Amino acid sequence: MPERTQSYATNRSLTVGMITCSRPIIDVHDSINRLRSGGFGDLVHLFCEPGTPTLRPMPRVIVHHNPVRRGMVGNWAYSLRWLVEHTQADFLMICEDDVAFCRGARDAWNSSIDQLGPVGFWSLYTPRRDRELVRQSRGWVASNRGRDTWGTQAMCFPRSSAEILLKYDALRVEDQMRGPTDAIVAQCFVDAKIPCYYHNPSLANHLGQISSVGNNWQDDHVGFEFDLEYQPDPQIRSTAVAELPQPAESHIQVRSSRAAVVTVFQENIPQEVISAQAEVICRILPRGCEFVPFAVGHHALGLDEYFSELGYDAYVIFDIDCIPLANWVIPWLLDNALAGLLVGIAQRANHLENDGHIYAGPSGVAFSRATFERLGRPSFRDTPRGDVGEELTYACERLGVPICLLWPTDVMENKWTLRPGIPFGLGTTFGNALFHAFEISKGHTVSMFLKKCSDVLQNPNGSTERTYFSDVSDYSRPLLSNETIAPKASTAASTPDFHEQWYADAELKLLEEAVRRTEPLHGAVVEFGGWEGRSTVIIANACFPDPLIVADTWKGYSTQGENHETVQIALKRDIFGGFNNNVRILTKGNVVTRRQDALSFLRECADPIKFCHIDAAHDYATVRDTLKLLLPLLTEGAILFGHDYESAHAGRDDLQGGVQRAVREILPHHTAKGNTWSYTHVLR
Repeated sequence: MPERTQSYATNRSLTVGMITCSRPIIDVHDSINRLRSGGFGDLVHLFCEPGTPTLRPMPRVIVHHNPVRRGMVGNWAYSLRWLVEHTQADFLMICEDDVAFCRGARDAWNSSIDQLGPVGFWSLYTPRRDRELVRQSRGWVASNRGRDTWGTQAMCFPRSSAEILLKYDALRVEDQMRGPTDAIVAQCFVDAKIPCYYHNPSLANHLGQISSVGNNWQDDHVGFEFDLEYQPDPQIRSTAVAELPQPAESHIQVRSSRAAVVTVFQENIPQEVISAQAEVICRILPRGCEFVPFAVGHHALGLDEYFSELGYDAYVIFDIDCIPLANWVIPWLLDNALAGLLVGIAQRANHLENDGHIYAGPSGVAFSRATFERLGRPSFRDTPRGDVGEELTYACERLGVPICLLWPTDVMENKWTLRPGIPFGLGTTFGNALFHAFEISKGHTVSMFLKKCSDVLQNPNGSTERTYFSDVSDYSRPLLSNETIAPKASTAASTPDFHEQWYADAELKLLEEAVRRTEPLHGAVVEFGGWEGRSTVIIANACFPDPLIVADTWKGYSTQGENHETVQIALKRDIFGGFNNNVRILTKGNVVTRRQDALSFLRECADPIKFCHIDAAHDYATVRDTLKLLLPLLTEGAILFGHDYESAHAGRDDLQGGVQRAVREILPHHTAKGNTWSYTHVLR
């Protein structure tokens, strides 16, 4: 390939693509948070392989669901190609979902743009194996091992380099499912004679113990001298990050596109409702977006008349009794709309026989002008198979246009069923993003709606409840066990708080020592039973920077009966909120949570495990089944460590010998010390 010269735009706009798939040890919400902690407040496009667990709405994140599995190379290349073809950013970063970023990652990258000549890519991840290649100097070092390169954890490309890479034959013809993406990408720029750069120290750390194609690099895979708190020299630090639109601020800029928030109402709507909705929307309306309220004689016909002319690039439609619950919601809706999705609240016409069809209801929906025209400008009028606005969803399904739905996460008064186990009704919150009062014209939800408007005006930043959304093709399956709607989170405290002292300090010391013995091994670090995080904190700090996956229902030991002490405590106190607060204060951000029991987690897990702390249900059957599922996943030398060996079944005939009996039967070579037990796995 010929040498290429490059000129970089001065605005340094960056768009990020993240690839992900279904992996029990990865929570994509945590992946996005780690990216943000590195200074990347940029728009993120998340490219999900089939089977990726349902996600919650995240500010400045657009979710793409692959209709078929593309594989490691295929999804990576597709992500880069999509960003090149559908965005105007000067720089494009593709990262994986198992990466931690240091605090100054984006600053370090940004400071290099004016200092370097042509660049194939900047790798924010420098593996420890390459220490000799970068040790001679700090900062960005030109290095490219070609086919011997490790890691596409986080690579940033000038647009011109991305275009060169997409023309590289190897990216298309090599094994798309398990091929070596890192080797292909690096060799492309060796052939093109364009230098690539790695940073000393590494700005990112690979959290996975095993590569995407199954290789186990053990210690050599971690980031070279990675420091979570690393910041570049402040004298060359750029202000670009501070100038980025931040989700927590009001009046968020919506790109350069013209957008409108449209709300329609009829003459029977109380004036105080119209005024309250307008105050909420105008208070948090982003710059570059107009508010268009207007009175109509008929809901559907009024919308048809309005959309007979298209004067904006993107639209959000709200019913008069529907409001956004935080200032990030409208920009999030518009980002998704401008990316080509139809996004809205999940709705079902209960009065129609249409096989329970779920659609994006017009009470809260967003789409772009380009999408609306691609759909053939469908009418909003109801039809024999659909209610008002339902034809938009039917058209998307026919043409393959992606749909993003917000599902109910709180209902004040259940009235209808969206699908089995998911009710909605008067005063429904969808995805913790939109509130719809319903039946506002009848008057009995007016006070409810006005109170919600008042709450939003007092707290436009919204709450931190865990909520979910999904693509429309996913609505027929049951919710996954780790997708239960969480209770409202308590306000984060500034100090840790542990109510129960079930774990003695001497026992915690034994736990810490056991974790540290597994440091050189490969595999995941897992805990079953986090409660308020007393043991979690010990494990997380001992295994850092490896992630700790904590699986717990945070509802107490329900298998031991509804009157069990832990079940009763969980009914009265927000255990999960307390856990999150303690972990936030006392760990370094390497804790990943799964709201599911141990058995559910293990049935989904296919990754090797090197350490597991077992302190969940204490009945014999559950502990026995947990150990049976764990054993095939353990690596050579893996350690199991458990609690309540002696005390759990004392005076409890219903536990049938509890922890002690199960451990003795399944792990005859275990050792016990007081109320703790441990087992070191040897492959036989």
